[in-house]
Amino acid sequence: MFNTKFCFPDQWTFANYSKLLSDLKKCYTFLSFSDNDSSAKRKIFLRHDIDVHPNFLDPLLEVETSLDIRSDIYLLNESPLYTIEDMAPKVTDLLSNGFTVNLHFEYDKNSPDSYEAQHLVQLERFVNVTGHQPKLYTDHKPRGQTHVNVSCNELINAHSANVNGPCDYISDSRGQWNHSNHPLKKSHLMLLTHPIWWNQEHVEPLNCLLRASQHHEPHIQQSLLHRLTFRR
Repeated sequence: MFNTKFCFPDQWTFANYSKLLSDLKKCYTFLSFSDNDSSAKRKIFLRHDIDVHPNFLDPLLEVETSLDIRSDIYLLNESPLYTIEDMAPKVTDLLSNGFTVNLHFEYDKNSPDSYEAQHLVQLERFVNVTGHQPKLYTDHKPRGQTHVNVSCNELINAHSANVNGPCDYISDSRGQWNHSNHPLKKSHLMLLTHPIWWNQEHVEPLNCLLRASQHHEPHIQQSLLHRLTFRR
């Protein structure tokens, strides 16, 4: 078991991110979700959901590369600050450097189309634009019990037990650590980060969003706050 208070920092800095991964690497084997056939007894699956803009990801990937770690990166088709069309060269670069790129699916509950139909449209756009066929997907703001679905349109849901088995889950959603267990109890761990929170010096999460959108129209700022469940 880990002392989670020791491992997981309350200051969102690149130095702390490096220390966090270094500490975890002493106890876990870092793997991509697609490498789950490893015989490692304690596995960690490191995932980034890119809800704001992939540029915030680069410093974290530099840390990971320095530690010989490769993460799984989940991209939306549409965000207030980027589209998948903007990111096609980025996808190629990430893949060439050993990172895994998959679909971050956003379900529109107000659409008359089913979850599966919306998923297929987004998947086809992702593949057509990037030329890359993802193997997995995650849900942006999962609805109900969606996160336990095994697959959709032949993509495996990264939260599925088929991927990670009995697994603790920790995320930095909304700029705070969310733990499935205190302390960690299971053999494997899924660690989700949102790169927008991490900086050279600590910045409060709300200020991270405001800073990211400061040169954009007010509706862009409000959209970001809403998407990441912040209220002013």
